[in-house]
Amino acid sequence: MNEYGTLSQLRTFISLASQDISDDAELKRFLINASRRIDQHCKRKFYPQRKTGTDVLKFDLPRDDQLLDMRDYDLLDVKGLSDLNGTTEIDSGAYFLKTGDRWNITPYDRIVMKYDSGSTFSYSGTPQQAVHVDAILGYHENYNEAWLDSGGSLTDALGSTITMASVSASQAYNSEGIAPRFSQGQIWKLTSGSNEEFCYVQSTVNSSAVQLIRGINGTTAADHAASTQVYVWQPEPDIEESAVEVAAFMYSKAKSPFTNRISVLQLGVVEQPDAWPEQSLERLSHYKKRPIHSW
Repeated sequence: MNEYGTLSQLRTFISLASQDISDDAELKRFLINASRRIDQHCKRKFYPQRKTGTDVLKFDLPRDDQLLDMRDYDLLDVKGLSDLNGTTEIDSGAYFLKTGDRWNITPYDRIVMKYDSGSTFSYSGTPQQAVHVDAILGYHENYNEAWLDSGGSLTDALGSTITMASVSASQAYNSEGIAPRFSQGQIWKLTSGSNEEFCYVQSTVNSSAVQLIRGINGTTAADHAASTQVYVWQPEPDIEESAVEVAAFMYSKAKSPFTNRISVLQLGVVEQPDAWPEQSLERLSHYKKRPIHSW
């Protein structure tokens, strides 16, 4: 799961005929491998993960009792913040999320108490693990636009144990004029009240039914009513393009394993080392995580 391109995008990129589905399982594997290699190359992840419950982020009491350093994380959103060793919830109106000197720019690198809130980070008993953060992590430079309104919704209620979702016109155009609006490999967000669930599209069964893996990436499957809007995760465009390019490169190498060999008269056949497409490496250089230094 959590690949940065869809099977449909990869098939289009390599100009595979729609009726030729014999390599789909292999293409899917290459997309996953390419995505995880991008994670390793950049030393960060580009899909949304919720850290809550037993996985909630825990921090010792910060030296500055009004500022929590989040530079080790790509923070996209805070769903809950508590101190006194996780026992006391801090109202969301008492703090801001900030990146350097800028507001509302993701990923955030700090949580800052509002000066006029009168709130500070406190502890009970021990300053160790005094602050708990229920967070959405993942790299995206504009989280407000990371979830695309698909233009579609649930046409029937979706119980928490149901994996087959009834949807409106899965092959139709989305809100950006791209079809199909739903395709294998997407991450969905479904929100009902305070329940925010991420789902993975395992397959599109037909124009009105989609097979899902429920409650992924740290979220919990919930009940959703008919007409619940479907939002689709949009990775950074450079990451999406690079994942498709690298997956296509892997596929071409698998189909033509000798294309990287050259003949040298004195040496015979020599293997050249594999390399990613140059344009992919150039794009990814912008997203590599750099060493963090103290303020």
